Amino acid sequence: MKKELQDIYDKLAGLKKEILKRNSICEDVDVDGDEIDLIQGMSIIETNKKILQNDIDLLKKIDVALLKFQDGRYGICEMCEEEISVKRLNIVPYTDLCILCKEAMEKESKNHR
Repeated sequence: MKKELQDIYDKLAGLKKEILKRNSICEDVDVDGDEIDLIQGMSIIETNKKILQNDIDLLKKIDVALLKFQDGRYGICEMCEEEISVKRLNIVPYTDLCILCKEAMEKESKNHR
């Protein structure tokens, strides 16, 4: 189990590094030119903003998971306080919910729509 958790920790750290590297490469967007160039440039800017926001949200989850590793709380469900399966942690290493609680939360969310 300890080896599996170390592998997950390494996966989280690698994912964080990858996201930070991806966002440090800023692409210049040309909004000069004709109306079509301007529209395309603005579209690219908006898409980049959405990607950046998704990456920021993911980085927050990764940082929380890495902190939980440090204080021994990693892999414990925030709702039921049971252990999250290693299989689930391998798939979604930054999760804070076991599969049963995640499903219950999603079902509850659907019922409130």
